[in-house]
Formats: sequence, structure tokens, C-alpha cells
Amino acid sequence: MLKLHKKGFAITFSWIFSLAAGALIFLFLVYFSFQHTDLFGQRSNVLIREEFDNAFGALESTDITTRIELNQETTLRFQCFERRILFGVGKGDRKEIPGKIIAAPDTLTGYNFSIKTTKFVRPFKIATFIYIDSEQDRKNELNDPLDMAEGYATGDSDDDGIIDYDECIIPLLEERLKLVQTSYLKKIEYLNSQNIKDSDGDSCTGRYLNIKEKIRSLDINDVIRNNVNIDNLDRLNKNLVSEGCEAVF
Repeated sequence: MLKLHKKGFAITFSWIFSLAAGALIFLFLVYFSFQHTDLFGQRSNVLIREEFDNAFGALESTDITTRIELNQETTLRFQCFERRILFGVGKGDRKEIPGKIIAAPDTLTGYNFSIKTTKFVRPFKIATFIYIDSEQDRKNELNDPLDMAEGYATGDSDDDGIIDYDECIIPLLEERLKLVQTSYLKKIEYLNSQNIKDSDGDSCTGRYLNIKEKIRSLDINDVIRNNVNIDNLDRLNKNLVSEGCEAVF
């Protein structure tokens, strides 16, 4: 009787062990399948990200429109954080694209994307705008770069933009303006140190000091409104060239 009892117990234990082992194998296969699929999804997102990064880099110094056509539906994500615009693909990390201002809704989905770049010049180059849309969310192109940026950064609701045109794009533009101003003020100091003469042999110093003050007093409101201060500064710079002095910008 004891031998029969042990044999029955052994059969029962073997059956339970097989069931548990089978369940573990099944769970492992499900986990592996999920991880495997996610791995290829992440790899695909990385490759797409690289394609967009290369496009942004190639468009650095020119006004152009290009298209990126993908064989799978893709979601691009944008975010404004601490005066930096971050870009990511799908669930991947969002990283900064330095030196440019992106105008796009916070989420953009599609197979085909259009990327337009425009140098923003008032009266000298301040920044490069990048406008991005998809075939599912086409935006209207406008003549004024700022109006176009506002249109591209706005979605169907107030929460869809890169946070806000006034709270993100304009502060970024102001930051770029200050950097450019500093650069030109240093250039004027250098030009004055060279004692440059005009076509009549007179010193250009006074004219450089005049344009220096105009550049120093330029602010973001002048740039946004494209007002008379912009026109005057552009005219003074062109006069430098016509009079035989080296231009500032």
C-alpha cells in the first residue's frame, strides 16, 4: 500500500511540475515577444530620429522645403522646456535641437512630413525657423515668418502648441536677438580699432558709433513689429557701404 501511495504522489507531483513549467515557459515567451517587439519599435524610432536630425543639420543655413516619407505611421513630439525646444519620435527621449526655433504642434502624426526652413532677418539674421507639418495636419504658408511660426505652433486647441507662441517662441527669439546684438557690438569695437577711412579719407568712427547705439537700443518689440527702428538700422548699414566704410552686418 505504501508503494502505491508513493507512486500516486509521484504522478501527481509530476503533473503539477509540468503544469507550472509550462506556465513559466508561456509567460517567458509572452515577455520575450513583448520585449522583442518593443526593441524593434525603439530601433525604428532611433533611425527615424537620425533621419530628422540629418535633415535639420542639412538645412542649417538655407531657406528650403524638404519632405521625409516613411513606410510606417510615426508620431513626432515637441516640447518647450526652459527656453529649449525638445524633439522626439514616438516614446523615445526628447532632445534639444540647438540654434533653431521649431514651430510645430506638440504632437504630429503621419507618414509624410514637410520641413521648411526660413532665416529670420530684421535687419540682420537673428534665427532660423523650422516649420514642420504632416499630410494629416497641413498648415497655411504665410509671407511673414512670425505669423507662420504662430500658425504652425498652434493645434486644434489651446493646449496643442509647443506650449505657447508668446511664452516659448518669442522668448527664444529674444534670446537669439541678444546674442546677435552682442556679436555685432564686438564687431563695431573691432572696426573702430582699425581706424577705417571712407572714400573721402575721413574716419568712419562716428558712423560706427551711431550704428552701435542703434543696435544696442534695438529690442524684441522692434523686431516683432518690424518698425521704423529696423528700417533706420538697415539704412545706416547700407550707407556705410556706399560711403566706403566696411558694413557691420
